[in-house]
Amino acid sequence: MKTDSTKPQVPKPEDLASDEPYKIGLFGYGCVGQGLYHLIDQLKHAGAEVVRIGIKDGKKSRDLTADRFTLDKTQILNDPTIQLVVEVIDDAAEAYRIVREALIAGRKVVSANKKMLAENLPELISLQHDFGGTLLYEAAVCGSIPVIRTIEDYYADEPLIRLSGILNGSSNYILSKVFSEGVAYSEALQSAQQLGFAETDPTLDVGGFDARYKLCLLAAHAFGVLVKPEQVLSAGIHGLNNADLEFARSQDKQLRLVATAERVGTELALFVMPQLLDAHQLLRGVENEFNAVVIEGSFSGPQFYRGKGAGSHPTASAVWADVKAAARSFSYGYEKLKTTLLQGITNDLYLPVYLRANETIHRHLTWEQVEHRSIDTVQGIIGLKQLVAHQKLLQEQKVFVALNGNLLRKDPISGVLQAHQSEVAELIPVLKNNVV
Repeated sequence: MKTDSTKPQVPKPEDLASDEPYKIGLFGYGCVGQGLYHLIDQLKHAGAEVVRIGIKDGKKSRDLTADRFTLDKTQILNDPTIQLVVEVIDDAAEAYRIVREALIAGRKVVSANKKMLAENLPELISLQHDFGGTLLYEAAVCGSIPVIRTIEDYYADEPLIRLSGILNGSSNYILSKVFSEGVAYSEALQSAQQLGFAETDPTLDVGGFDARYKLCLLAAHAFGVLVKPEQVLSAGIHGLNNADLEFARSQDKQLRLVATAERVGTELALFVMPQLLDAHQLLRGVENEFNAVVIEGSFSGPQFYRGKGAGSHPTASAVWADVKAAARSFSYGYEKLKTTLLQGITNDLYLPVYLRANETIHRHLTWEQVEHRSIDTVQGIIGLKQLVAHQKLLQEQKVFVALNGNLLRKDPISGVLQAHQSEVAELIPVLKNNVV
């Protein structure tokens, strides 16, 4: 798309007559873009209208007339009548350029590109502050679950102990079909792609990267910690085979790809990996393309949120909720970034895991304890630092590793491994800082 440095005059809501529809410029007309367009088209009473759609391929056949589309992004970004920009494209680099330019112009923006957001969040927060624009991105995290808004509103003052969730609907759909219905992995993946849950290249989904981007966004809102995606362990399900499924069944456990943020003293531990879940764990019963999040506050205890996390309409509904919120001048407060006492991230945890790999991989890893070893599998305890240090190799070799128990820490004096548990007492200073 062409670009232009000319800064448009962005209208304010009061600049237009109250009976005129709220004008939206939309970038992207794929699964989510089409879902949003048709949702708005059906909600005639909502008072909104998509006036222009930015695309990159003018030759592709679409269900709207050609005059609704443009290859020139300045026709949206420089249009003074457009009140809000919505970005739902796959290209993270182009999404960044669009969102950055719109925020510098002081515009209201809604984005669903979790990769772009996670990689550039500190800058995007600063741009909102410096130029008076607004950026909302609920749809980038948990599909139809309003988790960011819930954290911003309900947990604004309460320190959180942990957050865990199934954040990728595509992987959860695949695991549900493979584990519960006995469908082959390749067949389940193909079905997810046909239903629009997974991309043609499913690497971001099954490799755990998509969930990692979402976890980084949640860390900022829930704990006030800004983290680069590459700092977070991402172990996916792309190496899953029948031996792993049989092991899970032998333990009477269910496999799910889970993203975890856990407070460790004055730091935060973050990782994405398959987990072997017991019957009492809330995430175990989440099936198919559904997402779910468990948020545990220091006083409120665990709260469970569940909703569809993949597909055109569930994601479009989250985008639409952001559109309406932005139209009412809602913006994120980022309260946790202002008040947190957390000093950054840590990998100083130890994980009981089931790991299957070849002998070359095993020679790279140092174990704290080994409980059982076979030709290609190990059940034991390994440091999170070990997995993070070797995660590129683990991804390349499609090593399957799954958490199989509770997190552990080393006693600083004795060096003995013991169950990790965040204490409410650690969190009280944070709460006092929030008292007005």
